[in-house]
Amino acid sequence: MSPHPDAPPSPSLNACCHKQLNALGQAQLYRQLPNYGGQSGMVDFSSNDYLGLAHHPEVIAAGQTAAHEFGAGATGSRLLSGNLSCFEALENQVAQFKGTQAALVFSSGYQANSTALAALLSSNVWGTAPLVLTDRLIHASLHHACQLAGVKQVRFAHNDLNHLEQCLKRHRKPGQPALVITETVFGMDGDQLDVAALAE
Repeated sequence: MSPHPDAPPSPSLNACCHKQLNALGQAQLYRQLPNYGGQSGMVDFSSNDYLGLAHHPEVIAAGQTAAHEFGAGATGSRLLSGNLSCFEALENQVAQFKGTQAALVFSSGYQANSTALAALLSSNVWGTAPLVLTDRLIHASLHHACQLAGVKQVRFAHNDLNHLEQCLKRHRKPGQPALVITETVFGMDGDQLDVAALAE
């Protein structure tokens, strides 16, 4: 069916995106990627390089040695072609340091959260779908884990343990496993959870 001859032409995707970007700019919400890496005389309070190891000469030298020995990338997922002996050596060292049977290292905190939690939330683990209660302000990686696991979240008001208790009473079925997902220190605002009260 052809469009009506008097109908205005449909806007292109580019035009729609440019309109949105202009609106963000006018609202002073348009963001650009900063480039602060390695600038002398600056103190960085926004990165995850808490110990300043990213530019430490010994760390750089170890990275260069590893690149010469193992190449510049794993070339694939660990299950296919990307498992390297240096990964296993690191995980063995971590397990020994922590006094555990084994350890698994991820390339980022986001990946660790979304992958490990998704596995723990699986109904295959519990034998039934667990009730999952989440603080509204948990990190996006934790919400992503719930999505990956296919569980429905019951979100409670931020750091409101009374509301959490109400949600537990309202939504939990007899014998159903219930998991509460929150954070001890919320990274965006710095507010803390009362862990002892949560345990009660």
